[in-house]
Amino acid sequence: MDKYTIRRFFRTFGVPGLVTYMIFAMALVFVGDLLTEGKFTLYMDFDRSLVLSGQVWRVLTFALLPVDSSPLWMVVSAILYVSISRTLEEKWGEERLTRYILLLWVLTLAAGFVTGFTTNLYMIPSLFIVYGILFPHQRFNLFFAIPVEAWVLAIVDLAVMVYWAVTNWAVTGGISLGVVGATLITLGVFFRKEIVNGIKTIIRKIRFKAGQ
Repeated sequence: MDKYTIRRFFRTFGVPGLVTYMIFAMALVFVGDLLTEGKFTLYMDFDRSLVLSGQVWRVLTFALLPVDSSPLWMVVSAILYVSISRTLEEKWGEERLTRYILLLWVLTLAAGFVTGFTTNLYMIPSLFIVYGILFPHQRFNLFFAIPVEAWVLAIVDLAVMVYWAVTNWAVTGGISLGVVGATLITLGVFFRKEIVNGIKTIIRKIRFKAGQ
């Protein structure tokens, strides 16, 4: 198999409904955790020492851990991200969305091997930032009453993510920086043109106001 064949495979490889499957798995894990009083996820989270001792399944299962502890928010977030993922599949195609998830998984995993631990805290939620970039003027009703455009919520989400990483890096032993760093790198890989153009637009607006 030559380099061209491998490159073509990764460009055309896609899993239809990948995010939906992941969210469904998270829901099952959530139920399993409730039934076992939190013991179920003890065999799924990423721990470098346990992985190197033979529990290699953890490199996959950590990505399926639920990020919400409340049943209500689990249902609400599941509905939201399934809807967002379907829209992204229509806009991006299943191949590109699959590559996004795979790259974020690989980078998050790499960060885990460096720091010793890692989490999937932003693996699915980062899709909201992706949505805000692709559909910036789509409106959401905040608290069911206040209309806010997607790009605003995406920026707030990004700011909160960076704030969490910076303020918790010492407490988490660098885990927060690794997780957020993996997310930012993945976003940069897929949206470098949009980021550069956005920075240029901001600079032009600053210069225009300064010249008035």
